[in-house]
Amino acid sequence: MQLLILLLFLHCGCTKVIEINLDNNKALVLNSIFNTDSTFTIRISTTTSLLNNYDPLNENLHFSLYEEDKLIFESVSQSSLFTTNLKPVSGRKYTVELKSDNFTPIKASDTIPNLVPIENAYMIFPAGVDAFGFYKAEASITFTDPPNQTNFYELLISLKPGGTNAWNSDYETNDPVLKNEGDQDYHPTSFFFSDELFNGESYTLRIKHTVGYSQNGKIFKVFPLYAKLRSISRTYYKYRKYYTRHSYNQQFQNEFLDFIFKGEPQNMFTNIENGYGIFAGYCESSFKMIQNE
Repeated sequence: MQLLILLLFLHCGCTKVIEINLDNNKALVLNSIFNTDSTFTIRISTTTSLLNNYDPLNENLHFSLYEEDKLIFESVSQSSLFTTNLKPVSGRKYTVELKSDNFTPIKASDTIPNLVPIENAYMIFPAGVDAFGFYKAEASITFTDPPNQTNFYELLISLKPGGTNAWNSDYETNDPVLKNEGDQDYHPTSFFFSDELFNGESYTLRIKHTVGYSQNGKIFKVFPLYAKLRSISRTYYKYRKYYTRHSYNQQFQNEFLDFIFKGEPQNMFTNIENGYGIFAGYCESSFKMIQNE
């Protein structure tokens, strides 16, 4: 009975009808996260009503890519995927323009920062246990931030070179830089941060996580792990910030009231002029972590 009353209250007291014609607000969507190790790939779609499926992109698309305002690639197609044989270079500005028959032209620019390499990366093992009694390792990743400029980073810990981030849940950290970012309550799937607290200095980031290991008598050997430090643009950094909060607010937490009173969806960050999506770059340094006793 109490649940029924609550539902009636929510239905009657918290409902507001707003009329909006979404069909008149359709726009092009462009997505490309590019890096110095891969060629440019750009995906194109359109916005759509929340109640409809995505429509086929039956448009003649005129795609142009510029490096430092010099045209380096051009194509006309109806494809929703543009691929090139061109790899971006750090420190150069790239601009993409897209024109079509029935949509407002869109445009975006971004620059990949210069690489900041990992100088040292190691694990201390064991470094505590989790709630189930499994051993944790503490990863320490050291690098030196370039002085007199604002820099942004993303850290991933993978099980193999080129792998995705494996430390994306149940990690533990008291690192002041990550705590200063204020993202941990939103359960980010990677660790992104600025140099606000260590501009121009050497810094060591520390994170704990449960790891796989083998045991031979009293000898413990952690399975290989790789630290990947990305030097990311401000655009990429803001995109990760907004996406993390948006993604968290869409999760179902298995608690009825938590679901009902979940935070509102967050507006996604975009750097696409007259459209939506993201055009942002990064470069990456990788380091096989050494196990310290």
